[in-house]
Amino acid sequence: MTGYLPDFSKRSARIKFWIVAGILGVCMVIAIWTDVKHQPDPTDVAAFRKINSPIRYVTQDTFGVVKFEDFGYLADATKSGDVKAVNAMLGDGRAYQVEHGTRVNLIGEFDGMPDVMAETGSLVGKTFYIEYDALSTFNPWSK
Repeated sequence: MTGYLPDFSKRSARIKFWIVAGILGVCMVIAIWTDVKHQPDPTDVAAFRKINSPIRYVTQDTFGVVKFEDFGYLADATKSGDVKAVNAMLGDGRAYQVEHGTRVNLIGEFDGMPDVMAETGSLVGKTFYIEYDALSTFNPWSK
């Protein structure tokens, strides 16, 4: 019986496999647990919006326009002090007067101008274009 040695290579390969599988399993459980632990409560609307929604607040009384093309007309009218032109645009619905503190949701952008939907105030549900300078992520009504 010379030259006969037990075959330990298969046994050690199985042991190594189960050790590696066990370590990977523990790592996966830890990864899933920490991911679930750090997700916000879906019923916590404020936390959900902070992560998943581009909410902004209007930082000054300003104007918004329904069509991007009307922004130039409104800008020219306000800079030149043409009150009749501004009132005409407000009256026929081409422009809106947006109040400070209005919460808006960014829904798009056209040529560097944000397209937003008002979520609070007298314009709730309306969509319009507004200048980025008038928007902030800071909530002026928070404590």
